Amino acid sequence: MPIIAAYADHPTRPYVRVEINWADVPAASHAGVYRVNVATGECVPLRPYICYSGWELLLSCGHGTFWDTEAPFDAPFYYVTTSSEAPCVPTSLLVLDSFSRTLVDSWGSTESGSLSPLAYTNTGGTVPGNYDVTAGAGTHTLDSINVTRHSTIDISQPDFDIYYAVTIPVLTTGAPIVARALGRFQDIGNTYVGGPQFNTSGTITATVAKVVLGAGSTVMNQAIDGTYFAGQKWQIRFQGIGTQLRLKIWPDGTAQPDAWAVDTTDSALTTGTRVGLSSRANTGNLNGTVIIPFDDFMVVNDCLPCEPVSVDTSTTPITLANDSGFWLKDPVRPCNDRPVPLCQTDGVPGCGAEGILFVGIGPEVYASNSLSLRPMNRRRTIAITRPRGDATTALRLQTLTFTDRDELLELVAPGSPLLFQGPSEYGIPDRYMDIRDVQASPELSDLRIQIRSEVLPYNTVDRPAGSTQGICGTQVADICRLYPTWATLAATGFTWDDLIRGVADPAIANPLRRTWNDVNAEFADWDAVEAGGRTWTGLLEGD
Repeated sequence: MPIIAAYADHPTRPYVRVEINWADVPAASHAGVYRVNVATGECVPLRPYICYSGWELLLSCGHGTFWDTEAPFDAPFYYVTTSSEAPCVPTSLLVLDSFSRTLVDSWGSTESGSLSPLAYTNTGGTVPGNYDVTAGAGTHTLDSINVTRHSTIDISQPDFDIYYAVTIPVLTTGAPIVARALGRFQDIGNTYVGGPQFNTSGTITATVAKVVLGAGSTVMNQAIDGTYFAGQKWQIRFQGIGTQLRLKIWPDGTAQPDAWAVDTTDSALTTGTRVGLSSRANTGNLNGTVIIPFDDFMVVNDCLPCEPVSVDTSTTPITLANDSGFWLKDPVRPCNDRPVPLCQTDGVPGCGAEGILFVGIGPEVYASNSLSLRPMNRRRTIAITRPRGDATTALRLQTLTFTDRDELLELVAPGSPLLFQGPSEYGIPDRYMDIRDVQASPELSDLRIQIRSEVLPYNTVDRPAGSTQGICGTQVADICRLYPTWATLAATGFTWDDLIRGVADPAIANPLRRTWNDVNAEFADWDAVEAGGRTWTGLLEGD
């Protein structure tokens, strides 16, 4: 399962750092983070930066860091991490067996799931000598040719949706080895069979077959792209719903493919409630005795959906107490974010001699979205309406120096929507604002007077989509386009500092101290980070 942790410890700004680790889910190369409001249940994706796809960040060795620069004040929230590439977890798990036990001459019983424990029945070959559980796998010992070993359980229903993993320990010679799932198994003479055939050419054939009254026949075969090697682990899914039989096979550590390798129908077997795993060395095989290890045997209820793999911080929600007044933020360029404290210019403590100050919000206008028509022969008009628009008003600020004025103009210069946030006690809701023409007027008629009233008319808009340039204004789009992998990034001398602080032109020589090679040379023991001996922030800062 992934790991997630959140830290509201930025020294000067109300930001939350969210660190995720998907290293033990190899299929997930991208992952996203969502903020969930405890009170309302509102779920908002955090903006990724560096390299990304949609709302998801490209992970580095399974790790990723998000900065929540738009977290609300005075309201508890927590974070969830998900990946569109990760496998899903069935909502109704009938059987799960990871074989985390040691048994000799037995497979024992399944470990978890709503039907567990279910005892295995082993048939074929030498019983019980060919059946053991060791090193996290249920094994079949193939010490004879053209004899199928079966390990089955009774799930009390004929339909099945089976997942399992199998490792092929050898490159087959002479003839193939098969390691398949069993569905609607009545006995060794009546069953459906689905799974991989490991060919002597190094290829794999996805096969769905049936045995009826002791006579075996193929329902459908399909070659799988690519080849296998000795010791490689494969994932298989075999499903039988009514007359439909379907099969998928994919390498361990990659995402389950959307398409089925085999999708066919057959009506020969409609009863039989046992499912299981089987293996055989076909006639002519020359590998000698081969031990086939099965793992992660799972049977799910196909009628219910599965849920994405995810993890959250709901047990430790965060509340950002607002002791810093109002903020004006650029969600895309948070480097430009500015506090706008509530104070006046007449010596009120805390105002200081510089800054952008909050004065107030102008009258709010909720514009009509209706049209009145006066049809013929009617005394009154007919109103054709849609929901009334959201607030249109003006944010009123004050700048004390020309530098403050220029910082405010820099903040609004890109023209993208800004986020205005303030303490809940004032009753002013957080708003994303599409700012119109900015008015900067001197307090007195003399233009040399530095104090200015700033009026920012705006329309309230929805939260804009898109990525962020990073908490310190990093301009990462060019880096990601020109250097799509960490290896090419490291080869050119770019560093974490480049990504976080920003290098607008990749042609600029790297002025910073640390490179990827420096990090790897000085902190080769990444396990120390995972164990808590070091932190990612420590590595970044040179600890």
